[in-house]
Amino acid sequence: MQHTYDIAILGGGINGCAIAADAAGRGYRVILIEKHDLASGTSSASTKLIHGGLRYLEHFQFRLVRESLAERERLMKITPHLMKPMRFIIPCSKERPYWLLRSGLFLYDYLQRTSLAKTATISLQHQASCPLQSCYDRALAYSDCWIDDSRLVISNALAAKQQGATILTRTLCERAQATVDGWQLQLRCANKTSNNITAKILVNATGPWANQLLTELGLSVPGQLHLVKGSHILLPRLYAGDEAYLLQHTDKRVLFLIPYLDRYTLIGTTEVKLGNMIAKPMITADEINYLCEAVNRYLRQPITAQNIVASYSGVRPLFDESNNGNSQLSRDYQLKHSKYTANSSLLTVYGGKITTYRCLAEAALEYLQHDLPTCSKPWTATAALPGSETDDYQQFAAKFRQRYPWLTANTCQRLLTAYGTRCEMILQQAANLSALGQCFGADLYEREVEYLIKHEWAQTVDDIVWRRTKLGYQLSAVEKQKLTNWLAANNTD
Repeated sequence: MQHTYDIAILGGGINGCAIAADAAGRGYRVILIEKHDLASGTSSASTKLIHGGLRYLEHFQFRLVRESLAERERLMKITPHLMKPMRFIIPCSKERPYWLLRSGLFLYDYLQRTSLAKTATISLQHQASCPLQSCYDRALAYSDCWIDDSRLVISNALAAKQQGATILTRTLCERAQATVDGWQLQLRCANKTSNNITAKILVNATGPWANQLLTELGLSVPGQLHLVKGSHILLPRLYAGDEAYLLQHTDKRVLFLIPYLDRYTLIGTTEVKLGNMIAKPMITADEINYLCEAVNRYLRQPITAQNIVASYSGVRPLFDESNNGNSQLSRDYQLKHSKYTANSSLLTVYGGKITTYRCLAEAALEYLQHDLPTCSKPWTATAALPGSETDDYQQFAAKFRQRYPWLTANTCQRLLTAYGTRCEMILQQAANLSALGQCFGADLYEREVEYLIKHEWAQTVDDIVWRRTKLGYQLSAVEKQKLTNWLAANNTD
């Protein structure tokens, strides 16, 4: 392993992987260090949306909305296999009358240049799939996009690797010392081996753990970080349509009902303030009651906690620059740059949203270039992410289906959505299902698992069935154990 780098990045979420890809593509020597698995924190616990932030208009955050809408359009071009357009329906109510919604959506449409369908007024009771009560009839429909969040992280890590970056997972940074020669970092891998590396720049992209990490490493903390837990629940699909619903609770918070993985409805999110970061955020009974109560105000068929088939929780880090907790906490990102020695600088990344990850990475590189030799210019705005390297993705998908007619429609679509053009690396010259090896269940075959281990840093069952494939919802305990046994027998840990 190369031991001298320009940039060392701590944190393998969307921000860390995006910064690694951007920096490596400009010619810098980059290493990314993740304590656990890629996308194992907040970046795999989002609402799975790439959106302009319609609700941010209420707080007059026009720059954030405009930037988010522009990024949504860029991502539709550079990663079409991971994204799909989705129509969102907002029912009119006493809390949000038609004139108010129409005014906000008129501004939303005005701020964007898009090929997506514009806002339209609709009658919900004329839609057979509408799950809302008959008192909700008049509504507005607008467009945003859905995305597989953890796959987006992996795609950025793959882009970083393609550009020459070193990606280390399950590696702990035990010590960081600023010297006249740069940062001296002591790393410890899962197998207990230790490595010492040097880097001019240290990037702290550990999300909600950012300040905790700085404290553990004995480095100065630039400001107060507010931690907010957001939880989601999954239920068997509540309605047949492909559209999502945006609903408002009595506390004025909005929640989403989103079709998810063909067979579920995703509902979220909550907003619970945390005093300290916890290792594994989990939903509470109060959060479950909150989500059920909120959507039952609208649904024809009420839901209960017994209907929930799964849940997940993540923590959003919101930065308070005032340090007194009285300021408006923005969903925008903050970058804090500190100079320790002539050859040792620290950049800490706070906040941000998955929609604007790419421009956050560009902004980070603007800071870092002051401390590094000039390399090539920004490049990620038009470069296709791994899996989308084709002039016409729809044409590629059609040819892929023709080439592998023995795949079921569901399996074919899942592979295309997850891997895009990299599907060919999995299937290669396979002529039938038996050529893919053992089936662990759900349509997960040995060939796909081997690909994930070799090319996407997967090591454990959770890496494979939750963050790489989302098949954990479908696999039984017996099937997961079968995969566990296979991993152990093949020495992949």
